[in-house]
Amino acid sequence: KVEQRLEDCSLDVIDLLDARGFPKSTVKKAIGEWGNAAAEVIKRSPYQLMKFKGCGFLRCDQMYLDFGFPRHANKRQALAAWYVLARDSDGHTWMHSDFVESQMRDMLSVDCNPVAAVRLAVRCKMIRVRRDARGDVWFAEARRADAEADIADIAVRMTAQAGEWPSVDTLDVSDHQREQA
Repeated sequence: KVEQRLEDCSLDVIDLLDARGFPKSTVKKAIGEWGNAAAEVIKRSPYQLMKFKGCGFLRCDQMYLDFGFPRHANKRQALAAWYVLARDSDGHTWMHSDFVESQMRDMLSVDCNPVAAVRLAVRCKMIRVRRDARGDVWFAEARRADAEADIADIAVRMTAQAGEWPSVDTLDVSDHQREQA
């Protein structure tokens, strides 16, 4: 009976993911994560699949739309804002808000409410926001912003400490000569 439920669940998940470009390993990972409820979890929120390698925003978003969910949903817009930031491979941590908004509009093909979307993404700890001295707003994917802040903290601590190098005057030359022998 348990084996039959697992097989039925596997078939349901396979049907949901079939011909959508998801890796074959996603079925096993989804069942491992959500058990017999895997198909229901995916039907409720295809974006849950994003936790698995090869299940990116665009693929999950297409499934979301295919299931008939609203195109204007704040959750969808928040994930799109995060995706704009996360997909950057040029090494940028922070991106200007105008750029992110433009990319969101192009990607989603809807009128966006970037303020509401970013607020949601910030609450979900996906995005960090800062304002520069000129008042411009910048966004960063949270993981990258946190890593950058960690590196900056380490650099500040390291430069604030006095050097730990011994004085040349205190070196015992005879010890050095014995080590060389």
